[in-house]
Amino acid sequence: MPSTLITKKEIEVQRKIENLLQNIYENELEVEEEESLDFENSFDISETNLITDEEWNEADQPMYDVKELTCENDMIPIEYKRRAIEFWRPDGSVRPKSFESVKHKFPKLTSSRKLRRWQEQMNRGGIRLEKLKEISSYTLNKFEEARTLQSKDNLEAEGNRFIENVKYYIGLYGFENIYNSDQSGFQLELHAGRSLAVEGTKKIERVVQSVSATTHSYTIQPIISGDGRLLSPLFIVLKKPTETFCPRVQETMFRENNIFVLASKSGKLTSHHFEVWLREVYFPNLGPKSVLLLDSWTGHCPNVIARNRPENAENIVFLTIPAGTTGQRQPLDVYGFRLWKNFVKHFSDVVMLLDLEVKLHS
Repeated sequence: MPSTLITKKEIEVQRKIENLLQNIYENELEVEEEESLDFENSFDISETNLITDEEWNEADQPMYDVKELTCENDMIPIEYKRRAIEFWRPDGSVRPKSFESVKHKFPKLTSSRKLRRWQEQMNRGGIRLEKLKEISSYTLNKFEEARTLQSKDNLEAEGNRFIENVKYYIGLYGFENIYNSDQSGFQLELHAGRSLAVEGTKKIERVVQSVSATTHSYTIQPIISGDGRLLSPLFIVLKKPTETFCPRVQETMFRENNIFVLASKSGKLTSHHFEVWLREVYFPNLGPKSVLLLDSWTGHCPNVIARNRPENAENIVFLTIPAGTTGQRQPLDVYGFRLWKNFVKHFSDVVMLLDLEVKLHS
């Protein structure tokens, strides 16, 4: 006869039987049997006949101790089993210790059969539950680390090729014509994240001029040259919901020739701000030839740069720093912004310490 297809219910029964057999093999199992008489309809009163035994006497019947049967699952820690096996068969020992001595030291051991089962489990690395318990996030971290290491090798190679390309243009144009520009966010009120306190203090509070100013930020985009010059003006983008300054703000706003200020809803640069930066800040500072190092931000689009390039800027080169390498290859990330923010923090801390009449957030 042709074989029928295996149903889902049959597969489920097969898995349950397989798990039951596996648990019986790895753990101890005691089976309690119970005999019962079942009727087709338990609610019907069946016909019964009373049978009496004239010779039966209840007082003559023997007494039996009733022992409760339990199903004991083997949940002994794997470390306990390992120490028992190592005590039973020490390294380098030819003859194992007697079962009595092992049982005396490890009371949870109930039989020599269980001792041999523990030995098999140790050879397999423990039972299934114990193996699952030993699986932790460390295994996944190792996988991520291996993937990261492989990515680091590729990034290192790309970064080195970028450096060699920059060296070529340094020899061609000179240090004074190599520029780097990048964006960085600053809180309106920026303070150092460390303070002196008594050892063991769980909560340390500090005084600031404005709490909201410590969470709201603005963005700057400076330009530095290879020979150590900071070009002027400094491009600043403030946070304004309307993206413009009202007449009253324009009247009271601090203005100097060494800063160029715009606004955006988020306080961050957009592609529009980048175009303004090119036209009003970067290109007016350049000579006939220069090299600009920029990161891989999508706003640094070559089409945007070409569209805003002046007619006299013929020998201007733009090099993109490989993504993921700016922390080691971009001058402003490596050195510039760290000093800048440390100075702002020091300045803000001194203002608060000496109680100077300086508004840090305006």
